[in-house]
Amino acid sequence: MTDNQHAILPPSGADRWGPDGCAGSVAMEARQPEQEPTEESREGDAAHWLLAQTLLKLTVPADAVAPNGVPINDEMREAIVELVEDVNDTLKGCKPGDYYQIEQRVHGHKIIHPDNDCTPDAYFVQFSRKTVHIWDFKYGHRFVDAYRCWQLIDYAACVIEDAKIDDWRDWSFTLTIAQPRCFERDELGGTLREWFVSGAELAPLIDALRIAAHAARAPHAMLRTGPHCRDCRAQWDCPANQRAGGAALDVIRGQGSSHMDPRSIGVEAKVLAEAMDFVKARLSALDAQALALLGRGEAVPFHSLGWTQPRLAWEKDRQAEAASIVAMFGVDVQPGVALPTPSQCIKQGVDGSVITPYTRRNEPSRKLLRVDDSTASKILGRR
Repeated sequence: MTDNQHAILPPSGADRWGPDGCAGSVAMEARQPEQEPTEESREGDAAHWLLAQTLLKLTVPADAVAPNGVPINDEMREAIVELVEDVNDTLKGCKPGDYYQIEQRVHGHKIIHPDNDCTPDAYFVQFSRKTVHIWDFKYGHRFVDAYRCWQLIDYAACVIEDAKIDDWRDWSFTLTIAQPRCFERDELGGTLREWFVSGAELAPLIDALRIAAHAARAPHAMLRTGPHCRDCRAQWDCPANQRAGGAALDVIRGQGSSHMDPRSIGVEAKVLAEAMDFVKARLSALDAQALALLGRGEAVPFHSLGWTQPRLAWEKDRQAEAASIVAMFGVDVQPGVALPTPSQCIKQGVDGSVITPYTRRNEPSRKLLRVDDSTASKILGRR
């Protein structure tokens, strides 16, 4: 079960509705239709299922398939190794009275808000040492820092309430993000990022999260743009986001002076970079909505529906075998470096018939095409 199931204020969205985010996003998102899970999200759910089974000491066969129908592969098995080892090492300090939970629903109804509850991947309440350990596994690529992470802060609040820890301000907390597929590693080169924080340091952050939660559930909650817009399902329909997008375009189109000192150059470059990031995010949200409308047969000016070309790709579970074969044909294969695509290997002299058993052809998918004014006029019936 994920945070988003049944929770109006899930910790996984705390970066969006929390103190640094947008209070109005909760009501805005509630008006949006539910989105179909992406291939990436389905893989993430399958990897989380594998993690839970492993932590529960249950055997997962080599040909196992997760409850959502996604096959468990070697990449998922490798991804959970460091986290499982860390959990098992920590549990060696378990004493009578301590307890450990895997994917158990907890709530922050009193400490945060009645609409706040969640399912942490794993947590360990160590009464013998007045310490709480919380682990959050992320299978995506985007970097997430453990330090002052609102999701982890919310998890801590929910665990405190569920475990009925009265003197938690005197406790210590170890909050861990496990992110094996993120390219940005910690200082030691591992996949784990830890934040060690005292209950006293955590207290004002939990207070701020509680205030933000109540603001998010208030009528006419304020809308505010920022980096949190990137993950908001209502971004395309948000008036604040639309206004900010227009302002960003004004910044980008602005004519700068040709006589600028180093400080002015640095400041404007930073502003332009931030504006471009915002415009890209808004364009991505609008494109997704345009694609959905076109898929339902509705017309969208200056856009039409197209299809991607089927591409040859490696079978995920057979890339190691494929690497050995293409290396014999002189293709440069290096450990830790992505294998060239099948088409690239064929161009480098690999016999296509030899690698066919290790490949698959991706299904074509819908894509958005931008069209000129005349095509748009025909769509609108105004020639």
